[in-house]
Amino acid sequence: ETEWLGNTPTGGEMRFHLFNLTPEAISGFSLCYTTQSRISGAAEISNGRLIGYDASFQEIAPPEGFVLAPGGAWTVGDRAALAQPVPSRRRCEKCFLKAADGQLVSSMSAISSFLKSPRRPRRRACR
Repeated sequence: ETEWLGNTPTGGEMRFHLFNLTPEAISGFSLCYTTQSRISGAAEISNGRLIGYDASFQEIAPPEGFVLAPGGAWTVGDRAALAQPVPSRRRCEKCFLKAADGQLVSSMSAISSFLKSPRRPRRRACR
């Protein structure tokens, strides 16, 4: 799942919740995604680290040594959007996992929720 939290000092935060729905633990992976909310080289990644970025493509990974247990979840936030995106573009457009061996694994259907106000969340699916 992804969610956009607006009105922060940097313009907003894109937060991801990755769930391991497999029977095996996974490690050494990174999360790759494209979005109109671009980040800068000084990105503030909470509970993760920036691997790389190019235009609207970002790659982030969990902290070194992190293992995502079966049924577990990893929540990571990107707090350094260069500009707050317009409402229709506050979403993750494409997202996938990059396995430890470099293989790209299609992610499950991700749900995006955009919080315009604390009282009224809206949900949209990544394409």
